[in-house]
Amino acid sequence: MEGQKMWHVKEVRAANVRQAKRYAERWCAARLYPDLPLREAVARLTDNTPIQPVSPLPGLPPTREQQQQARRLADAVTKDLERVKAALEPIRPPAATKPRAKDPQKARVRAALRDLRRGV
Repeated sequence: MEGQKMWHVKEVRAANVRQAKRYAERWCAARLYPDLPLREAVARLTDNTPIQPVSPLPGLPPTREQQQQARRLADAVTKDLERVKAALEPIRPPAATKPRAKDPQKARVRAALRDLRRGV
């Protein structure tokens, strides 16, 4: 992975949220997995199945430090995953506002202006 290019930011206009999300997935997948074909990279990036931990190699059991490190790593991964999922969710539109009541005074002014324009 080329570390010098990971800070690049891409700004692209999209017609809708689905198109923007799809483009972002492809763009990220191409940079995270440059050795894989794009289709496989996107599938790997968007795969939701939990990763099964690799069984430990036969030999000595893990030390307390290794277990603690594994626990911290798992916690960090879950926090990062939640943050990424929240960032990829579509932005909800603001709640619909109630229509404002029409001012009767404005209706009178509008009618008077209309009459003046007609020359009444």
